[in-house]
Amino acid sequence: MALTNEEKQELLNAMKADSQSVDNLEVVGSLDGVKSLPAVRGEELVAAPLNLLSKPAQDAAATANSAAATANEAAAKAIEAADNASNKAASIDSAVTKANNAAKSANAAAKYADEKAGVADIAAKNADATVSELKQLSTDFVGKTMGVPTEMRLEYLKEISLRNDVPQRIKVSLIPSYYPQNFIFQFVEGDGIRVDPGGNIRLIKEGVTSLWVIPLGNTSLWQEISIRVKQPEMRLVDASSFRIVDGVFRI
Repeated sequence: MALTNEEKQELLNAMKADSQSVDNLEVVGSLDGVKSLPAVRGEELVAAPLNLLSKPAQDAAATANSAAATANEAAAKAIEAADNASNKAASIDSAVTKANNAAKSANAAAKYADEKAGVADIAAKNADATVSELKQLSTDFVGKTMGVPTEMRLEYLKEISLRNDVPQRIKVSLIPSYYPQNFIFQFVEGDGIRVDPGGNIRLIKEGVTSLWVIPLGNTSLWQEISIRVKQPEMRLVDASSFRIVDGVFRI
């Protein structure tokens, strides 16, 4: 059975009398035991669950936590990178220090080697001089104590004209001069001359003759000489004159 307008108004008035305004609700100091809150949606009064009301805050907290975790991870990586860089820098510094020390040691060793080389060079020169002096002393001593010559000097013409009638001689001088002047001539090759034991030369024919001069008192002093016998050549006294001696041309 449909209600009349009058009945509807009475019912509405009764509901209004029994209803309570949101403004008249009790204000609590804690959410313990509270599952929802009254809320107005348009002209409707609705209950809003607490978890629904806290969701934006939870989402913001989750985002903040994620950002904090990312920041912490980045900070940890930055710290690790800084530590690695510091370690590498320390390693580089250590390597540079070692290299510098090695260079200093090498330079010191090179300087020491140069100094020792200089000392060795001076010692070698002194040793050579000493050896030379000792050899000379030994030679002089042998010569004086054993009566042997220590030097041989030769005087002779290396070229002789075939018609040269001036007597030629190989003059041998053994030093010291007070020792016996004993020596021999030994022919090596050629037959242009003959030499007697006294060193006198006899011309035979044109050509080169080689021979050894050997001192008997000290054969280590022997020397090899060569004498060339050549055809006579005419010599000019000046640019247009020959020299005549005893009515004949002097050659």
